Amino acid sequence: EDAPQFNAGKGAVFNAKGGHELDASIMEGHTRRAGAVAGITTVKNPIKLARAVMERSPHVMLAAGGAEAFADTQKDIERVPNSYFDTDKRRQQLDKAQRDEAAKGKREARTGDGDAPTYFGTVGAVALDAQGHIAAATSTGGMTNKKWGRVGDSPIIGAGTWADDRCGVSGTGWGEYYIRNAVAHDICARVGYRGDSLQAAAEEVVNRIVPAAGGDGVGDDQAVVSGGDQQELRVQGGLSRHDFLCVDVLHIKASFIFVVNTRLPLSEGKRVEIRVITELFGMSPACGAP
Repeated sequence: EDAPQFNAGKGAVFNAKGGHELDASIMEGHTRRAGAVAGITTVKNPIKLARAVMERSPHVMLAAGGAEAFADTQKDIERVPNSYFDTDKRRQQLDKAQRDEAAKGKREARTGDGDAPTYFGTVGAVALDAQGHIAAATSTGGMTNKKWGRVGDSPIIGAGTWADDRCGVSGTGWGEYYIRNAVAHDICARVGYRGDSLQAAAEEVVNRIVPAAGGDGVGDDQAVVSGGDQQELRVQGGLSRHDFLCVDVLHIKASFIFVVNTRLPLSEGKRVEIRVITELFGMSPACGAP
């Protein structure tokens, strides 16, 4: 949330009015305790407020002004002006989305020539401690150019975040479809009730059920990324089934890149933006590095 490279906290996207509305959720599996906040505007680290909701209130989810009022009672929750979340990159994305929206006459602006809305960079984590307890958490700025207080799946327990005594999920995609299909919970339910492996459960829900409903999963074909411009590369074929796609590109200013949040229906020739994040994670310059 403090790194502007991600769509959470400092790097949160802009809404249609040029501000930021942040969402986060957290869940502790062995107790089923959970906390979530949605539509907050002045909390530097939304996930800390979500945890405070879980640990210090009788509630699970607080939203907008109510969540801000609860934050007022928590002395350890750092507050910032909404402009703290501004970044030049996200402003450029908003400007582009609004130009596209005006040109195409659509309520939700689309990126490039694809059909998926703009929601790159949501962050999440699942942790397992020495006692075997699982916890999951997710934080996001939501969708670029969102309107009317729109809330996606990230702060919804069971949609973007879930943890029980056997399974934990933090995931995101086109939020409306993740909510409608209770994606995070469905994956863990398949593990718990039917004995599916986590991989098989996630494959079924994310790559079959969600796309069948109209949302975005991961394509079946291998992806090949090519091009000489770091900002305008092209995908040839569909996207592979990997969470992280490592591509060796010799004609840009890095010998490798990782594409994060690649669960998008990328069509032949689709323009995609790829950022080099090797410095952030300290990865060695070789495709396939851990």
